[in-house]
Amino acid sequence: MQDAACEMLQAAVRRYWSGKPSDKAKRYVDAFFDATRIGTKIIAKVHGNHGTYTVSIHLNQQMINAACSCYIGKGGGCHHCEALNRMVSAIKLLRKVSA
Repeated sequence: MQDAACEMLQAAVRRYWSGKPSDKAKRYVDAFFDATRIGTKIIAKVHGNHGTYTVSIHLNQQMINAACSCYIGKGGGCHHCEALNRMVSAIKLLRKVSA
């Protein structure tokens, strides 16, 4: 059974990333590891082209904040953030993380 924070995060992610995933994001959708969820924040790692990146998403008062440690992900606009959000939306990752 999912908790309210998890459901709120999933709903917000679906609103924010509602279109079809990009080809770059698709490569990373099932590649995350060391995932942790605390309330409405998820942090996970993924291997990218230049090392291992830490990717996070956080629902803060109905706004999604995303970030990645890759060179373009500071503001959450990279394909790693998109992929993590796709995982959350599809519930694939939420079953693996701890609250």
